[in-house]
Order: sequence, then structure tokens, then C-alpha cells
Amino acid sequence: MVPTPAALDAAPAIRSILEQVESVLRGGRIFEPEESGRQFVIGLSDYAAFVLLPQLTARMEREAPKISLVIRNTSHTVGLPMLEEGSVELIAGNFPEPPSHLREELLYEEDFVCAGRGDHPALADPLDLDRYLCLRHLQVSTRGNPHGYVDAVLAERGLKRKTAVTVGHFLMAPLLVESSNLVATEPRRLFGSLPSPLPLRLFPPPIDIPPFRVVQAWHARHDADPGHQWLRRVVREIAQQT
Repeated sequence: MVPTPAALDAAPAIRSILEQVESVLRGGRIFEPEESGRQFVIGLSDYAAFVLLPQLTARMEREAPKISLVIRNTSHTVGLPMLEEGSVELIAGNFPEPPSHLREELLYEEDFVCAGRGDHPALADPLDLDRYLCLRHLQVSTRGNPHGYVDAVLAERGLKRKTAVTVGHFLMAPLLVESSNLVATEPRRLFGSLPSPLPLRLFPPPIDIPPFRVVQAWHARHDADPGHQWLRRVVREIAQQT
């Protein structure tokens, strides 16, 4: 038998309804984190892992020592598809607006900060826009694109900065800035969450850069799952403390 085009179109919605019914039926079970040996599979962007994961693992050790975490790398473009296919059960980071069968909760809005090494010769005085554009900039892009969000904001005003180095990992930014004359304009928590603060100078960008949303998202089938509810609450509390 071969499904009709109408059946193929209806399949995702029907699957979602059945999964939600299954979730409700499972919802009566009691979840005790201190006794559970459950494994959670979480998708985190490089940035979200840096900000959230140290506190998350610490909470697990204190409150749920038998629970294990599997962390899979995700990004703006692949996070929602990973939820759809079931390779992860929770994601955290910045993602497009999800369809109705996926849930989303705002954790916080992240703004931007400029960072340079403490004795950077061009940062002795308050930084104006003209001098900012003349500096050598570090760009973080998981896809290796030397033109990113900040560049798009500048382009709207007909401006352009000089991107000297592009790297694919947020964790490289603080170290590269500290050891060079590069300046990075990146999410504030990237520098505020450093375990051992580097001798960096942080200052507001000389141009208004809109913040971006950091959310956690999951499939509707996990709505009534007590263990999943507990995990989402822990992630929410950690995000509020960052």
C-alpha cells in the first residue's frame, strides 16, 4: 500500500497528536531526580554550552548524581530539525520560531559587548565609531562566515568593519582577544562566564546592536513528562542566574 498525498501531508500532525496522548499517559509517573538513572540527550550551541553547561553539570552532581547527560552540538539552523527527528529531546540557544508541535521558552535576551585586551593601545580612550571601524576585528561564526550579525547591523547604516580573523568556536574568542590586538563584539555572557577572568577590557559597542533571544525548546510529546519538566526547570533556573 502507498499513502496518498493527503495522508503524507497529514502524517506530521497526526504523529504529533499521538505523541502528545502518549505523553499525557506517561504523566502520572513520579520522577525523583535523586534516584533516577535516566539519560537526557540535549542539543546545545557552542555558546549555550559555554554559558549553561558548567552550572548544569554541577546541579546534576548535587541533585541527580545517577542521571547522565549526552550533549550534542547544535546551531541556529539544525536545532529544530534535531528535535523533529528525535536525535535530541531538548535544545538551548538561538533558533527560528518553531512550528506548533514544538514548544519554546524564553530563557533570556542576550546583548553584545566589545572586548579587547587590557593594554590594547587603541582602547585607552572611550571608543567612538570611527576608531571602532578601523580596528582589527575577530568574528565568531560556526559556519566560517566572516560577515555575521554585527556586520549586518553595520551594513544597514552603510558601514563596514575589518574582520581580520574568523573562527568557528566561541570559546576561542576570549583567548585570541587576550593575546592580540583583535577586538571582538560578541554576546556579553561569553566574557562574563569565564571561570578565570582574563585581563580584558569590556565596553559597550559604539553602535546599537539589537539583542537576540536565547530559548530552550522541546517536542510537545515531552510536555507532561515529569522528568523532562524537572530538566526544563533546572535549565530555566540556571539561565536566570547567568
